[in-house]
Formats: sequence, structure tokens, C-alpha cells
Amino acid sequence: MSKTTVKMYMIKHELRRAGLPTRGVLAQEFKNMNFEQEKKWHQIKTRAHKRTEELAKAFPFAFGEYKKSQYDAEFLNRFSRKEVMA
Repeated sequence: MSKTTVKMYMIKHELRRAGLPTRGVLAQEFKNMNFEQEKKWHQIKTRAHKRTEELAKAFPFAFGEYKKSQYDAEFLNRFSRKEVMA
């Protein structure tokens, strides 16, 4: 699962808990929101971003870091083999 996916799930969950609409979360539709709702929406988004970063630091392999490290290792192995053969 990617960080973006986790962040969106957290934002939608918190918006539902606060009683705010989840429609247009990505587009940030503030057309029918008053200032207080917009302020809550921004706080929820910031909180979700911080929490996602905390989780990514605590569990790096849960956010695709394992695959990334595999690809990095494979690239380094290929690169080092080419150097040895040359």
C-alpha cells in the first residue's frame, strides 16, 4: 500500500468522523463550505499527512520500502557485475 493511499483513507475516515462531506476530497471542493468546515478539513489533512509520515518511519517495509530496497540491490548487483566484466 502506498503512502498516498493510506493518507487518503485516513483523510476520508476523519472527514466522516467530523461529519464533513468526503466528495471532492482530491479536488478540495470548498464551494459549499463555511470557514469552520474548511479549517477542520485542513487540520484533518495535515494530521493525516503527519500520521502517515510517522507510520512510514516506524514501518518502512509496509509502504513499499522492501520492494524499493530489492530493486536498489538488484541495480547495484547488475552495475557491479558490469564493472567486473569490463
